[in-house]
Amino acid sequence: AIPIYNKADTVWKLSSATTLKSEDTLPKFQPKSKAGMSYGNKMHKMIEFLSTPPWSIEHIQACASELQISLKDYDYQCLCDLGNLAFYQSLYLKEHHHELAFMVKKDHEILHGFMDFVAIDDKETIIVDFKTDRLEDTISFIEEYKSQLIAYQEAMQILYPQKSCSTYIYSSHLHQMIKIDQKEL
Repeated sequence: AIPIYNKADTVWKLSSATTLKSEDTLPKFQPKSKAGMSYGNKMHKMIEFLSTPPWSIEHIQACASELQISLKDYDYQCLCDLGNLAFYQSLYLKEHHHELAFMVKKDHEILHGFMDFVAIDDKETIIVDFKTDRLEDTISFIEEYKSQLIAYQEAMQILYPQKSCSTYIYSSHLHQMIKIDQKEL
């Protein structure tokens, strides 16, 4: 006789941090252009492959050439601005990871994705999400990416429950590091 499987089944949900939305209704359709996504991917790749900041124009040019990426003057300025931030430079003194893959179980959900940049020390984890969108102010960035940032924070709190977690958005358009206050999430 063939044994019968009697274990109770459990329904699991698989979610990516970038697809989560805080609303229960369908969001307004906003198609992203292929050019915009391509630009964001290009800038992410540059940030990932550049060495410890700050970066000179010559260093950025050499990296772009090696990666066969074409950059405009504005792109060089955006990368220099990021690399010149003392806060961003300080993150390189910690254990740090670009494009950190994660997968965690939360209740009956598997949450997975990639975090753009994570720095970790004995007391905290710091998440930086790089954005190339042309939103006009910090509030717009926070509102647009709130669900994604909450998911990242939840994942880090599951992975590192003994550490605090800080979250930032770096807007290349605003040339600004935006600290996300916990009460905004």
